Amino acid sequence: ALGSLGNAYRQLGDARRAIGYYEQALAISREIGDLNGVAYNSFNMALLYSQQGDQTRALPLAQEAARLFSQMGHAEYAQRARQLVVQLGG
Repeated sequence: ALGSLGNAYRQLGDARRAIGYYEQALAISREIGDLNGVAYNSFNMALLYSQQGDQTRALPLAQEAARLFSQMGHAEYAQRARQLVVQLGG
């Protein structure tokens, strides 16, 4: 639900609130071992940080998302995350 709230605020253009919800969702996903949740929340946060020009925060999140999406066999999302990593200079 927290990731969905992040998506809603991202669509409304409120990046700060979206990131806040993604951070909460990411922490919970990591705690319970939900790799899918970690990957998606990391990717969404990386996109927002990238759009805000914060490559320092975006790059490790994009790298983590790319690794996890690849590991889980989500080829399309792995490719999108890898493209973001390249755009960020990683």
